[in-house]
Amino acid sequence: MKSIKAYIMLAAFVMTGRGCEALLHTDATLPDQEYFFLYEYINYAWGYQHSGWLMDSSGTARYFSVPEKWMVPDTDAAIDISGIEHYLVKADSVITVVDRSILSEKVKLIEAAARGTLGEPENVMADAGTRSYYALQYDPDQAVYERILLKQEGDWEIDNFSSAAGELAEWMQSVTE
Repeated sequence: MKSIKAYIMLAAFVMTGRGCEALLHTDATLPDQEYFFLYEYINYAWGYQHSGWLMDSSGTARYFSVPEKWMVPDTDAAIDISGIEHYLVKADSVITVVDRSILSEKVKLIEAAARGTLGEPENVMADAGTRSYYALQYDPDQAVYERILLKQEGDWEIDNFSSAAGELAEWMQSVTE
């Protein structure tokens, strides 16, 4: 009888250990940075509008709306930590929280998107503004977030020809909706 109990206890221990191992060694690990995705809508027609969201390492997308005289970086410019903090100061609500495993899968695509080639800007509308989808990569040496343009739509459209960029932009569009 004692040996049956010992086998049951051993089996329960092994099963519990395997369950914990799955939790400890998950694919949902992320690079060591706080922010991963940025969406911006900017329109200068009929008054200035600048809003969007910033997604952090917890998968939380925070909505922001900024005032008129806001410093807008160039399309290829990096954002330093104080720039990120300025967005967060204006963040007044949470749009969504993405599951960490989904976020991890999307973050894995950033490197490939960063290697993508950008198309030439094409003027296709007027007064519609621009919707820009960015992935962020932290550069600890410079203490900045490099912005990787995934897609820009609206008055001026720009495509990143990486399939990873296309996948990320499509996912970000679903988050925005």
